[in-house]
Amino acid sequence: MLWTAISLTRLTLDCTPQAPESAFAVVEKRRIAAANACAQAAGVRSGQNLAAALALMPTLAWAERSPARETAALAGLGLWAHEFSSSIALGPAYGLVLETGGSVRLFGGLPALLARMSTDLAAQGFSAILASAPTPTGARMLARSGFAVHPATLAALRAALPGLPVTCLDSAAGFTSTFETLGLRTVADVLALPRDGLARRFGAHIGDELDRATGHKPDPIRPLVTPVTFRSVIALPVPTESAEALQFACARAFHQLESFLRAGKQAVDRIDLTLHHERGKRQADTTVRQEQPLTLNFFEPSASSARFMLILRERLNHTALTQPVERITVCAPTPVTAGESTRALLPEPARADHGLQPLLERLHARLGEGALTGVAAHAEHRPGQAGSLPPLDAQTLRPTRTIGRHAGADPRTKTAAADMSAAWGPRPVWLVEPPARLAEIDGKPHHEGPLTLMAGPERIESGWWDGKAITRDYFIAQTRAHALVWVFRQRSLPPGWFLQGYFG
Repeated sequence: MLWTAISLTRLTLDCTPQAPESAFAVVEKRRIAAANACAQAAGVRSGQNLAAALALMPTLAWAERSPARETAALAGLGLWAHEFSSSIALGPAYGLVLETGGSVRLFGGLPALLARMSTDLAAQGFSAILASAPTPTGARMLARSGFAVHPATLAALRAALPGLPVTCLDSAAGFTSTFETLGLRTVADVLALPRDGLARRFGAHIGDELDRATGHKPDPIRPLVTPVTFRSVIALPVPTESAEALQFACARAFHQLESFLRAGKQAVDRIDLTLHHERGKRQADTTVRQEQPLTLNFFEPSASSARFMLILRERLNHTALTQPVERITVCAPTPVTAGESTRALLPEPARADHGLQPLLERLHARLGEGALTGVAAHAEHRPGQAGSLPPLDAQTLRPTRTIGRHAGADPRTKTAAADMSAAWGPRPVWLVEPPARLAEIDGKPHHEGPLTLMAGPERIESGWWDGKAITRDYFIAQTRAHALVWVFRQRSLPPGWFLQGYFG
């Protein structure tokens, strides 16, 4: 087996919202817990008193350390890691360990797999060191030491571990000063001590960790349980009303969602976002928060973060924010099984709706609910009841895949319309509702001049059961400009000629 450990060297800093390109530090108990490169360049160091750091750099921005936020960031990375492995465990000192031996061939070799993982972590804003080894504890020790090496055998791992600093041992975290006093600086120094004396002085857990790392004892892990749904909370550095800032904040969550979905061969047809607003201070220094829901609908289930970002951009650019947003909750409540696609040996014709789906999604996100309509045909002889314009949205299109050549056209609707045309004669695309009365001169209907009857009559006598009975004789007629129109002569009251529609 092969295990890959991910050591998040700056998790405390990376998961804390901060303004880019400015000096920032995370503070714990009035001391600097972590500082970014800009603050370090001014002399701010970990362990420094906050007052001293502010004296060095009065413009230093800082925030209190939040273990809950760090735990949430680790949980989000656990969801992301399911794309690369099915056995994932949280490691001590803020890290992950994954069983990657079964994924090496899938990603084209260990170097390609590690490069993909590193790229994804950097895209999410995390600094990390990756190391691989035949045991989980051995991989963790290598990664915590900052050595991105990947021994493939136990013999190579046992040769690499003695040269690591003693700080790579999780069980030795409470004895750092004692080990320094005794001159124990490397793992080799600890291994040189008598095992009985080491256990009496520091406990048996140090020896047990070394045995697990070198493969002399079983090295079990407690794997993470894959959740059914995805949920992520994004805290913003400062409350904002900028659509660009909200998009940037959602990028990390969408990237984790994509990996989570691909690992389970799933997709989503809806993403629920909640924008949490801060209205201001009220009595007793109580902050009143409001929530503004925002739903991203997809006409076809998707697992692409780029597609998520595209629809989010359209929604945010046309959404009025009631107050500045301080945090965002991203939730995918109902993942569905993604359809498997098999490539054919020979080239296949392009799908007619390949470019239409993204267009309809963007229009729906930009214009809102009810702005798009489709065309539906019904088994009805009366022209006014033979078709309708139902709202075109994600829910009406998703189950039936009602995408055709024209926006909103259902392939089954086109087939039904073709069958009706074959049985009852051609029908025009443009209907005039209500029908327009035509002048009758010398027994001939007139529309932009006298009409020439080309085909007909086709008698339609229907609707007696619902109180909307019609009795009409329909004709296809030609105007002086050689345009074809659909007209009828009313056989019931009021009598006369009427224009029903235009042929394209």
